[in-house]
Amino acid sequence: MHNPTTLSGAFRPFEKGDALLESSRAGPIYVLTNHQNGQATDATTGTPLDWFLPKKDDYKALRKGLSFLKFKGDDLETMFNMIGTAANIAAGIVTVVGWFNTATDLLKKIGILDSKNGDPTAEAVQQIKQQTDAIYKHLEADAAIRLHTQADQWLSLAEGVHTAVGALQTSRSPAALASLDRQVGDLNNAIREMLKPSAWTIAFARDNYGYKAHSWHWIDASGSPCLVRADGTASQVLTDLGSTIFDVGYFHTVLMRCLHARLEAATALEPAFRSTNYGRGEFAEFAAGLDAMIQKWRESLYVAKPEAGFGAGGKLINPLDGDAPDGVMIGAADPVSGISAIQNFVTFDKSYHTTHYPGVASGDVPDSSKAVNPEDALAKALAAHTPLVDQVIAACGLNMLRQLQQKLAATVLSPRGSDFAHLSDVLYTYVAPEGPIIDEPITLGRLARYAPDPDKVYRAVRAFKTGVKQFHFGMARRSEMANVQLGYALFVNGTRIDLCDFSAAPPLGETVEWFPKTHLDQTLDIACKVYDCIQDRATDEDAETAFEAGDTILRTRRMLLNERDGEARIRVKVSFDPAPDGGNADHYVGRANVEVYNLDPEQFRDAASLDLMVWETHVSDNAGADTVEVIADTMSLHIIPSTLTVEKVFFDDLLNARGNMIQHSSAITTKFNEVDQTPPDHVDIDPKKVLEKFAHEIEKELAFIDRFDAGGSLLKVNAPEFETPG
Repeated sequence: MHNPTTLSGAFRPFEKGDALLESSRAGPIYVLTNHQNGQATDATTGTPLDWFLPKKDDYKALRKGLSFLKFKGDDLETMFNMIGTAANIAAGIVTVVGWFNTATDLLKKIGILDSKNGDPTAEAVQQIKQQTDAIYKHLEADAAIRLHTQADQWLSLAEGVHTAVGALQTSRSPAALASLDRQVGDLNNAIREMLKPSAWTIAFARDNYGYKAHSWHWIDASGSPCLVRADGTASQVLTDLGSTIFDVGYFHTVLMRCLHARLEAATALEPAFRSTNYGRGEFAEFAAGLDAMIQKWRESLYVAKPEAGFGAGGKLINPLDGDAPDGVMIGAADPVSGISAIQNFVTFDKSYHTTHYPGVASGDVPDSSKAVNPEDALAKALAAHTPLVDQVIAACGLNMLRQLQQKLAATVLSPRGSDFAHLSDVLYTYVAPEGPIIDEPITLGRLARYAPDPDKVYRAVRAFKTGVKQFHFGMARRSEMANVQLGYALFVNGTRIDLCDFSAAPPLGETVEWFPKTHLDQTLDIACKVYDCIQDRATDEDAETAFEAGDTILRTRRMLLNERDGEARIRVKVSFDPAPDGGNADHYVGRANVEVYNLDPEQFRDAASLDLMVWETHVSDNAGADTVEVIADTMSLHIIPSTLTVEKVFFDDLLNARGNMIQHSSAITTKFNEVDQTPPDHVDIDPKKVLEKFAHEIEKELAFIDRFDAGGSLLKVNAPEFETPG
């Protein structure tokens, strides 16, 4: 009979870079529910973030079928949630830091300052710490390892930092900031100690795992080929205080609390640290150390090797189930948390045999057993084994720890865009009495040839107006710790307006501005695409504000037609507000207030669609003195110095004419086997600009038709642009 132990694809050692879950490494045998997929809330609501926080009862679902041989299940659930909280803070630093102006508001948003609920994390740590002290009491007598007794000192550092962060709400004096910065230095050293590999291996003690002989305890299988380390190395026979084992359980909770406090401090000291590079190096160090610890933890799991349970001829081997086992070992155990999912898999056909002293008074008790179909039995065992391993990995917090590590690594990178510069909605107001209103009848222009009455003239009046469109965006103030001012520039259709230059920390004693003070005022003639703005009724300020927001103007039809090259004359004024919410002491974001006026409406009468871009300069990923200038935010801005108000039938006739034109275009495509192509002098535009897109498509369709003369039935027409007779 074939020996299934020669089959490939069963046990594969865990290697650096592998996915943590066994199902992800072994194939789609089993997919664990992702308990970390929460939804972020609106950054402006002030509700706590919950990207990675487990949902209610998620851990209870994980606990089914597991044995908790060391820590209590409730304590492990608390540890699990602590990791999620730290991951949330890291995610908040990366994601929502720019939506708040003050450090206090940001800290409250990501759940750090919560006076209503006290400090539940600190309370949980203290509760678990008592159990940890009892479990690892044997380490206090080990002269070679004193880290256990240092855990209290590390925890004290974390609590000191947390208290100092809270104190910054009342005073952000240089002395208070410097004091917190010094405490952070001590906390950094504590985290480094915990992330040293020398801290991860300790003396083994059976009592830690509630060991009882003959209780199907995984310790009794250690040293057997049926139970190996996840990295493929043989498991050693574990002896009390004589063996060493990977076990970070004696400081794991304290490490989480320290990382939690370190993230708090980063947010409080320098909310813009990703942009200024203040402390990014420490987080790079922590992310790398945590990654190494996760890898070591994952490869140090004790994992059953189901194929080792099938010997020659299908003989069953199980170190926990006597000479004639009913099944084979599957599952895994985690020495750090004490979670075990080691089980006896029996769901396959087997036969029992008596090979020694048959027929004796013992009643022919079997002393061996075999799988009837070893290949089938192994396949079933592996299918049941994989989810058990995943369950241990998830329940011990390794999966969540990877989320935290990835979020820490993200804090090391400079922002891809900007954390701070987000363009607001636009407000429109009149700044001068409405200009003259003149009669100006219009035709369908080049589309008229496709209308039933090509010569029809429509009544229309042109109204001129001068208005201002106001908006704002955030700009990081000069940072308090790195003393760095990020750079900002506003582009209007490619024309650059510098708002403030990037500047590093000045020499000691030199006075610098904490935020720009000099207001800007520039008049610009902007080359751009221009249009005739045609509508069926007059509009007011509210209607123009709604139009700029992309909303439909109530009870009004508006079109931008006759796309062409032209100019817009505008005035751009920029003022700077260092504390837009009333002068709080802990502001880290100021505001640039922008006003854009249309000038000389009778001379520059055409509507224009301008592209606005805000650029930010901050420290690059390479850190040091390297900077990078990136697009922070973009939007389009309409300048409408005049409108043509036309009788309503114009819009119906125009749409009908366009429909006829499209039919002619289709006839050309059929006759000449040509497809509509964008001519070289036309470019595709932003699809969000609905009205501009409509005008652009009409011009494109007309240009396509003009390329052909279909035997006189479709004449090439060199008609003028959209006509305004008279």
